[in-house]
Amino acid sequence: MAQRDVVLRWIEEFGRLIARLLRRGTTGDLDLALEEIERAAGDLLGGLAPLVPRLDAPSAAALLDDPERIFAWAQLVDLRGVVREAKGSREEGTADRLRALELAREACARARIPRPDWADWAAARSEERPGDSRC
Repeated sequence: MAQRDVVLRWIEEFGRLIARLLRRGTTGDLDLALEEIERAAGDLLGGLAPLVPRLDAPSAAALLDDPERIFAWAQLVDLRGVVREAKGSREEGTADRLRALELAREACARARIPRPDWADWAAARSEERPGDSRC
């Protein structure tokens, strides 16, 4: 459990770094942010990195199995979506952010104990997409 907490804290810190890069908003910063997100995804997914992004959310979640890992992947996919939107790739960004929400719901469904923080995260993103409020 301690390792999972470290990973989740690392992703939260990573999110803050990406937010700083987004505030600066230069093309180089956004490209760097995407590179860092891909590197983090590779670290999180390991040998599954080539496969998981190609699967639908339920299949990806089943393969990853661990709710903490699924939720961490959801956060990274959401960050990638935010960066893509900032770069002007609105369709790709929106698709990533919707996928992140689906992954977060999968993590919630598989969690052995209630995770109100995950539900809050998903709810905040659902508010951006009315009618999409379940976690």
